[in-house]
Amino acid sequence: MVRDELGRLVRAGDRLLRTITLEDELPQERLDLSDLVEETVTRWSTVAHRTWVSDTTRTTGVASRERLRVCLDTLIENAVRYTEPGGTIRVFCHPDGPGTICLGVADSGPGFS
Repeated sequence: MVRDELGRLVRAGDRLLRTITLEDELPQERLDLSDLVEETVTRWSTVAHRTWVSDTTRTTGVASRERLRVCLDTLIENAVRYTEPGGTIRVFCHPDGPGTICLGVADSGPGFS
């Protein structure tokens, strides 16, 4: 029970730090978002035993690398929590109309389709 509560506190602290980071003014730059997705999948695949799928179309955009990384990490953390070992987590990025990019995380766990 103590470990469960400690884990919950650690996750709450991580979310708080991410929120603070998102509020900071961070520099924006032209990014290859496909590379960002690949780097993120590689980083997470070493710590979470899931089937990882990187589903990207070569896409660039202007954004804060750190801010996008924090957002992806938050979504992936949730996916890992609700996906059993061996389940699938898909990180995707593709153009979605003029001037719009769809970047997200999908998983095989219970929840929204």
